[in-house]
Amino acid sequence: MPVNSSLVKNLFAPYSKTTFLSEYWPDQALSVHGNLDRLPDYLRSDALRSFAKLAARYHGNITFGNAATGNRTAIAKNVPATLLRQMGLSLYLPDLAAYVPGTEEFLRGLELELGAQPGTARIGAFAAAVHNGVTSHFDAEEVISVQLEGEKRFYIAPMREIPYPYGMQFGPGYASFDDLYPQIAAGIPKIDDTDFLCVEMRPGSVLFMPRGTWHRTEATEESFSVSIIVRQPAPFETVLEQLRLSLLRDPNWRRPLYAAGRDSEMRTRLAALLEDLPRASQTFSTDDILNAALPDSARLARLDETSWLQRIPNAQLLLTPPQTGELWTGVVRISRFDGSDRDVLQLQIPPNMLPVLQWLAQQERPLRAGALAQHFAALPFGQIKTILDVLVRADYLKLLRHVPLETDG
Repeated sequence: MPVNSSLVKNLFAPYSKTTFLSEYWPDQALSVHGNLDRLPDYLRSDALRSFAKLAARYHGNITFGNAATGNRTAIAKNVPATLLRQMGLSLYLPDLAAYVPGTEEFLRGLELELGAQPGTARIGAFAAAVHNGVTSHFDAEEVISVQLEGEKRFYIAPMREIPYPYGMQFGPGYASFDDLYPQIAAGIPKIDDTDFLCVEMRPGSVLFMPRGTWHRTEATEESFSVSIIVRQPAPFETVLEQLRLSLLRDPNWRRPLYAAGRDSEMRTRLAALLEDLPRASQTFSTDDILNAALPDSARLARLDETSWLQRIPNAQLLLTPPQTGELWTGVVRISRFDGSDRDVLQLQIPPNMLPVLQWLAQQERPLRAGALAQHFAALPFGQIKTILDVLVRADYLKLLRHVPLETDG
């Protein structure tokens, strides 16, 4: 992709990236139409040039159904996708990453532009015979549909009962799920008296639907499209995970509650724990929450002096003095469950790095990268960071997703 190009701009032209992000994403539906040539290179690659080309290389699971008879679907594998469409069905190929070159690079680039966490986007393909499609439902994630072959109609409308729904897709006749019930204080979502907008999709058309958008489709001719799906975690998920990690470090919260004739004692203990909850929630910051939600690779790239690390219990750092020459050698050895050992890293150690590795080999408690840098103040932090990066990748150190409690030292 050219340096000044933008995946978002290419998808939603004539709207600029700035306009799309400020006025539509992630709350307002938008459809645009144009020729296929304007789309990002990935969507014009040979593997996605036609449904036949994708079907020839796709060997994963296929979800298929018939919208004319209801919303029931089945899953098949090792069945030619083209055959299912020839049978008059609609089908979904849920994950293209293993079959379409460049998928991961495209998704990571799009996530970056959309402000989504790395790893939250995926891409699948839809195909439908004439007059088939999908029945009315809404998704609990953002969807960008790109029409690549044939034409179909999207019927869309906002679902009013649950702003920003969480969980699974839902619609008339769909099975309920436990997380739905706390969200339906305004009533069960329904499509009665809903005014749907018809969006005519043709090759090159792009439709963005926020989570919670009612939609159904009908192919007016054999249709092939891809859906880019972004499932950014809800804030409560990342906050709860940080709170869980904080409480997990505290023995008072780990001690189980048993009733067995001591109901009043159990209630007293529980009341004391609830009084302690505000303190526990103050042991992490907004930065801690945002950073903890990132995948390991992204967190490692952001490692700085505030980062906390811990030696992995089944890992050893073995340092051996030189037999010839001047350099010590280091080996990271991992003990396996079967009792065997595996050496995962061997390195030659420059003299200025040897004291750092010797110090790290003796640490049992969590350590902060900044404390290590202060201990070896003569070394630039960039060199300290390189050592930590290597040891995290070798599974000797764990880059923690939480800040250790003060009671842990």
